Amino acid sequence: MNTVVESCTGTGKTALHYIAARPHLEEGKRVIITAPTRELVKSLYRDSDKIWGAKIVGINTAAIRTSRRSSSS
Repeated sequence: MNTVVESCTGTGKTALHYIAARPHLEEGKRVIITAPTRELVKSLYRDSDKIWGAKIVGINTAAIRTSRRSSSS
């Protein structure tokens, strides 16, 4: 299933992505989360890393590129 969420600032999209992504990550599937600014991408990456740890594979913006794979996958 593919899901796209678009909504105004402050409506809870960030919290929704954590809720929506969790079951997919638990099943070993991949999740792509996009954001319109580098600052938001960095914030989402930091928060996601705290929640899911090594399950997050990487981050990719025009200025930042990392890659990390979980040792348990």
